[in-house]
Amino acid sequence: PSSFVLLDRLPLTATGKLDRTSVAASTKAAPLPSSDAAHTSRPGTAAEETMKELWREVLRLSRVELDDDFFDLGGDSLQAVRLFAAVRDRFGKSLPLATLFQASTVRRLAAAVEEHAGDARSALVPIRAAGTAPPFFCVHPVGGEVLCYEPLARRLGPDQPFYGLRAISDDVERDQPGIEDLARKYVRSVKSLQREGPYLIGGYSLGGQIAFEMARRMRANGDHVALLAIIDSAPRSACSRPSLARLFLNAARRLPSWLADGHFLAKLRFWRWRIAAALFDASVPGQAQMPDEIAEMWFPEDRIPLVRALAAARDRYVPGPYDGRLTLFRPKAVPLLSGEDPEVAWRRLAKGGVDVRILPGSHMRILSEPAVESLATQLAGCLDAALKRPVSRRASRLPCLQPASP
Repeated sequence: PSSFVLLDRLPLTATGKLDRTSVAASTKAAPLPSSDAAHTSRPGTAAEETMKELWREVLRLSRVELDDDFFDLGGDSLQAVRLFAAVRDRFGKSLPLATLFQASTVRRLAAAVEEHAGDARSALVPIRAAGTAPPFFCVHPVGGEVLCYEPLARRLGPDQPFYGLRAISDDVERDQPGIEDLARKYVRSVKSLQREGPYLIGGYSLGGQIAFEMARRMRANGDHVALLAIIDSAPRSACSRPSLARLFLNAARRLPSWLADGHFLAKLRFWRWRIAAALFDASVPGQAQMPDEIAEMWFPEDRIPLVRALAAARDRYVPGPYDGRLTLFRPKAVPLLSGEDPEVAWRRLAKGGVDVRILPGSHMRILSEPAVESLATQLAGCLDAALKRPVSRRASRLPCLQPASP
């Protein structure tokens, strides 16, 4: 062997199997000199050297090699957005963020830029294509991309295929679709890969609402939705403006957990805007257009039109009843200022009931380490249980929804 690495314990996935990705990352910690060293450290092409420079800047590392993996180096979704913005500025080429799943090393990403690779028109993103289990499909949050799901896919292990559904920014900005339109499109994408059930679908934040509408349409069409996983998402009724008395009562009750989660300045600026919107916007209470100074705290400038279009779709969406059961994953820490409890709102919509799973962390951290480990563990159990559950034989067509034509 070319190196020896001592570990306190072998890393495991949520299902108790060896996490080979984490083992591979650990072996990078203390390599011994090998014959591969010259190959790894050799000067690259002009594109590769430029890409190494961008990676060092974005990841704030003093050294990056051609075959280093973005995610193994600790890269996250926000850093990926900054990296691809830098790639666009430096190379003059715009690639979908999902390219990073297939080209996660400096060498491969430089080659993708030179070839201008990546399907910019496909909503379906194979975050982890391998595995023998039925695939899990997860819908994008309000940012439109699915890189945020990489830690969750990794934690679920190599036997669980995991596909993201991302928004096509040009289409969304041009057409201003509703949640129903997005759900219809994403159902077609799912069925292009998996023609028959059981279907396992979910989504985080806004993605949970889109996944809910997808499940409604699939059930209305007679499809078997084995699992609908809603990850800290609330239907519109839970986001509507509460009375001032209720708003401040909720704030007093939730203040300790809110303070414990950090990000004070960003939160104060955000909620200053939300309070003003809730009090003074007459057209859509509590959902006035997000100011640039707020949007830019989380999204790069070129993503803001997409974010606003998706937020507008969320604000217009009025969910109907779902003739099935859903699983709600929610953190202990809840928003400081909000109306109805999301669990209560989902129970009114899901006629088959709501299974609630409480997780550590907060809305902004639930998909990041270390909180994502608990999410993956519970989601893995739900995926296994869903596939063992017998198919409901009752009529699944909803009287308020025509059968979809995926």
